[in-house]
Amino acid sequence: MIRQKYNVDAALYCNLVAAGSSDDVKDVPDHAAIYRYMRQVMDGPPHKHLETAAHDVIVGVLAEHPDVSGMKISIQRLYAPVGGALNSQGVMLERFRADREDV
Repeated sequence: MIRQKYNVDAALYCNLVAAGSSDDVKDVPDHAAIYRYMRQVMDGPPHKHLETAAHDVIVGVLAEHPDVSGMKISIQRLYAPVGGALNSQGVMLERFRADREDV
């Protein structure tokens, strides 16, 4: 199976008041761990739809990172096979925890 190429962009919603005051790594989300998880989803078993991959990333990040109150992710499939000249085709999903407290 030939794997397709993707661009993935993500934004995290968090309460960063402490991080803004302390400049301490313990007050920010673990960006490296979040990246590793996103890569695991994208490099893992194929998804039939970009929407499913985006949903899986968000659900996993929110489950494993309580300091993240929401997430927006954009996944662009490069050179999508849609029968025409198109650089990319993609989706953007945004989800929040019900009890979010971001500032």
